[in-house]
Amino acid sequence: MTKNIFRFVIALVGGFILGQLLAIPIGIIIDMICGHEVTGSNSPISFPNIIYIISIGLLSGYFAGRIYKKRGMVIGGILQILPLFIIIGISIFLNKDFMKMVNNSNRADFASWSWISFIPGIIGGYIGEKHGTLGIEWIKNKSLAIPSKGENQMRNFFGGIFKIMGGITFAILGLWGLIIELSIVNQAAGFWGVVIGFFILPITFVAAPWYALVAWGNWFPLLIVYGGGIAAAVLFGIGSLIAGD
Repeated sequence: MTKNIFRFVIALVGGFILGQLLAIPIGIIIDMICGHEVTGSNSPISFPNIIYIISIGLLSGYFAGRIYKKRGMVIGGILQILPLFIIIGISIFLNKDFMKMVNNSNRADFASWSWISFIPGIIGGYIGEKHGTLGIEWIKNKSLAIPSKGENQMRNFFGGIFKIMGGITFAILGLWGLIIELSIVNQAAGFWGVVIGFFILPITFVAAPWYALVAWGNWFPLLIVYGGGIAAAVLFGIGSLIAGD
């Protein structure tokens, strides 16, 4: 009983953190496409922000279900509405309207955010549960029964979604990172530094973000290059695992 409670809590916390972190590149891509910041809790509810909220629901629900390995739909849904009920509970306990503090005319309504991500969270939790209970064993020994055509289509569909998100993240942040790194080299070594940087591009990719951090205290290139690469690899890996590649 205690072990199940502990795993349940870990699944909620882990799902929340991983969902938020892995959705960051998606939000950056959406903001870049729109030309200004349209995602996140500081932006009002709009179609681009709804896409971002749905991605958080899918990712957080998936990891919660993946960690807990059972009742994925339940834990995925709970994870989406739990913050809302926590704020309501604190408001009742302290006799203060915290919803007014959380919401304002320039921000996404907190309750709307929770309900928009609710169904995606359930779907993500279901996929995570199935992957958690079947996927690892399949990968280790290839001994599971061959899935039906419908199961294969479902797995390929959801796996393809994650692969597409990973590919888009890699392409956009990779190009953005290249531009940033060449700018760093240009500022540090001038035109000929950029030319040399092209010939040793792998070294440039590895070293330039760290130079910007150490020399100028600018961590943003490191976040784009390394964070974007890790996020893209994780998204593509999840897609491959779901699809059974």
